[in-house]
Amino acid sequence: MDLFSRIAEDKIKEAIKNKEFENLRGMGKPLDLSDELPGMSAEMKMGYRMLKNAGYISDQVDLRKELITYEK
Repeated sequence: MDLFSRIAEDKIKEAIKNKEFENLRGMGKPLDLSDELPGMSAEMKMGYRMLKNAGYISDQVDLRKELITYEK
């Protein structure tokens, strides 16, 4: 195990010990694994998900996504 993996693993174990993963949003709910943007490359989908999860996707982008997926 390399140094960065070891540091990450230690931080995760410490967070579990401190119960920092309790009551997270969506806890206990199934993951939505549906394909949000069919026909889009995997890299673009991942970028979209990262921006959405970080709160940077605006309503305009969500509307455009709906229009793109509706047209197909």
